[in-house]
Amino acid sequence: LNLSARQETHKGYLVHVKLLGEGVKKDFKEIKREDLEKFFAQLTKEGKKPITLFNYKTILRTFFRWLHKCTNGENPEVTAWFDMRKPRVIKLPHQIITLEEIKKCIQVCTNFRDRAILSCLWEAGLRKSELLSLRINSIEFVDFGAVIHLRQSKTTIRDIPVVHSVPSLKQWLEAHPIR
Repeated sequence: LNLSARQETHKGYLVHVKLLGEGVKKDFKEIKREDLEKFFAQLTKEGKKPITLFNYKTILRTFFRWLHKCTNGENPEVTAWFDMRKPRVIKLPHQIITLEEIKKCIQVCTNFRDRAILSCLWEAGLRKSELLSLRINSIEFVDFGAVIHLRQSKTTIRDIPVVHSVPSLKQWLEAHPIR
């Protein structure tokens, strides 16, 4: 299934809403605060991380706003109790992949494209949706390496300098079927 980043996002929203439906087993309009509290208690019991619970709340709040036809950012009673402060995710040094580890991963890649993808994801810190939005002309080779021009909005472009990814990027672009 080849979906755009936006379609992937919508698909993810539907998965969350579907899981709620399976967990609560009620018509969505009949769901009350108590049902959501039990649903989130079950997710917590299953070991879901705080950031995952936050993402569920964000998606479900948007869904219930739509379902109850709320306007002007108001929340329906069913989700008004949600604590929408985003939890801080702290990565410890041993949880972050090192340059040596990413080099090992890149070495076992069997094609130029995969090497370029892994290299850019690691060095530039790209999200998958950002990586998928890149085009050939998003990469500019300069004296010190390369710059990835990442469109953030209609009018804003973020320039990300990369050095370690340059050999992989050059190999991939030279072998690219459209180039």
